[in-house]
This record gives sequence, C-alpha cells and structure tokens, in this order.
Amino acid sequence: MDVSLAIRQRLDELGLDQKDLAGAAEVTESYISQVLTRKKMPPAPDRTDIYAKMERFLKVPGGSLSRLADLQRKDELKRTLGDPPLPLLREVRELILRKCSPAKEKQVREIFEKEPFGEVERLVTQKLLDVVKRVAKEELESENWLHLIARLSGRSYKQMRVLVLEFLDADVFNGPRESS
Repeated sequence: MDVSLAIRQRLDELGLDQKDLAGAAEVTESYISQVLTRKKMPPAPDRTDIYAKMERFLKVPGGSLSRLADLQRKDELKRTLGDPPLPLLREVRELILRKCSPAKEKQVREIFEKEPFGEVERLVTQKLLDVVKRVAKEELESENWLHLIARLSGRSYKQMRVLVLEFLDADVFNGPRESS
C-alpha cells in the first residue's frame, strides 16, 4: 500500500474529501490532489509537519503515514538510482566558483573539468541545500513568517506552505518544481 491509497481509503471511510484534508494540512487542494493522484511523491517525513496534521485529521495512529511515505520514497529512490548521474548545469558550476575564495577558484575549476559527472557540484550544492533547508524547516513552524513571505511573493499562506514543503523535498537530483 502507498500513501495516496491509504489516505484515499481513510477519506472514504470518514466521508471526507481532499478539500477537507488540504484545509487540515494547511496546504492547497491542488497539492493534495497531486499527492493523491501520484503526480507528486509524498513529501519526505523528516522534512515536514504535514503527516502529523494529516494523521490527526484522519484519526490514524501517529507516525503511520510518515512511515509509509518513507518506505515509498526509498523504493522510488532505488528505482531511479540505476541511472548514472548527469553533470549539473553550467550555471550551478559558475555559481559555486563565484562563491569560492579567489585562491581556491582555479583549483575547484580544475576539479570540475576532471569530473564530468559533477560529484563536487553535487556535494557542494547538497551542503548548501542542507543549510537552507534547516532554516526553512524551522521557519515552517512560524505562521507569521509564512504569512509574511506569502504576502511578499503574492501567494496565499497555503501556496507558500506547499512551496516550502516542496523545497524541503528537493535534493541535487530533484530540484523543487513550481506548483499551484
């Protein structure tokens, strides 16, 4: 069983719909729809608060949806890791080089040229992502921050929560995607 099937079955049992679940999870109905139709992978459990909100709303044991999502994500990762990694975009290399001290730039550039599959870029990019994700995860708990960022970006609170949740799922292989 996967997350979307478990959620859909529980919604049916309770006579609820995805709009109700979206409200309880404080995300857009579109986001819930995409998770339930498997157009989006369920978010990583250790990067989000969405499962606790859904589990309370659906009256299922705490941790059950997050464990299911973790298993589903691991299976998907096993399926996709069979392909060799592709080099990152040239823009990412240039961004990393601009962040280097002048003394190290030449050395890092030489490493980039020797490694066609971009292992160094992935390492550096993942470390940068990890730092920003840590901050974003902390701020996800702050409704005031989310409301402020939503207002500044011209989005709703729920849309902003979805964007932050999707960002928290991003890695160097799968960047965040713009959603509704």
